Amino acid sequence: MKSFFWLLNDNLALATAEVLALAEPSQAARFGDILIIETKRKGLHRRIALSRAEYEFLFSCHVTELRDVMQSFDWQKHYRKDFKLEIHHAPMFTAREFAGYIWRKLRNPKVSLDNPATTYELFFIGTQVIAGKRLGTIDPKPFFARRPHLRPIMHPSGMQPRLARALINLAGAQKGVIVDPFCGAGGILLEAGLLGFKAVGTDIDPWQINRAKKNLGDAGVKARLAVGDATKLGKVDYVVTDLPYGRHTKAKELPKLYLAFLKRLKKNLKKRAVVVFPDFAKHEVLVRKAKLAVLGEFTVYVHGSLTRKIVVLEP
Repeated sequence: MKSFFWLLNDNLALATAEVLALAEPSQAARFGDILIIETKRKGLHRRIALSRAEYEFLFSCHVTELRDVMQSFDWQKHYRKDFKLEIHHAPMFTAREFAGYIWRKLRNPKVSLDNPATTYELFFIGTQVIAGKRLGTIDPKPFFARRPHLRPIMHPSGMQPRLARALINLAGAQKGVIVDPFCGAGGILLEAGLLGFKAVGTDIDPWQINRAKKNLGDAGVKARLAVGDATKLGKVDYVVTDLPYGRHTKAKELPKLYLAFLKRLKKNLKKRAVVVFPDFAKHEVLVRKAKLAVLGEFTVYVHGSLTRKIVVLEP
């Protein structure tokens, strides 16, 4: 099926990679904040974090051809019950100008502006127009409700839920076990559990494990948690983790810790890992020493002078 996603603009590279990792498309092309793909996978909007919505691709054309294409397009084929038309990135146009073309092509046309069964949308990207039928919206409200400071036990550097979910999606796993060997207060495991994965977390600090248990329990998410050393990690399919870098970890020990963990990952990782480094870590050197393959790298701004480097790895 040919479909497209309306990506969040905060980090288009990361948003694109998230969709591609899950969709495994045969073809893909991005135009501004629109990512068009050919994929057999359906309902991806139920998992995606860094997009606004998913659409069935209807057509694309030059802006000068839009009226002719809309007049000839078979809108009835994609219509159910009633409809609404929305226009994006084109303040010079209104939906009313183009809705009439759709109305005249329907057998029993009915407009519903509040709760339509069919939502058609036109995206103006430069001189091109991309038309789609909305398949599903990614609601931001549940992510806001799970923000770190709203959990029973917050962590000062806790990862935002939307980013945590995107990291899990970057691993490309469809089912199975997600392991976080530096689980901290459990933010990544929370999203993994909500997505239906078996969540497994360890941390060298018993205090952090207790925090994770309380946070996950409050959200009704089951996970296997234990005090453990990430440098002694066993065989795993997928790892998603945010490396420690805060005040509880001595700065001079971090490079040794990171390298020991990465070497263990090289030995025991079966499929894919998504590892988040603080920007001050020389992650390229560490990854090279561990002889891991890099599939992608992304930079995410956190706050102040702190940024994170997201690295997707395979053994």
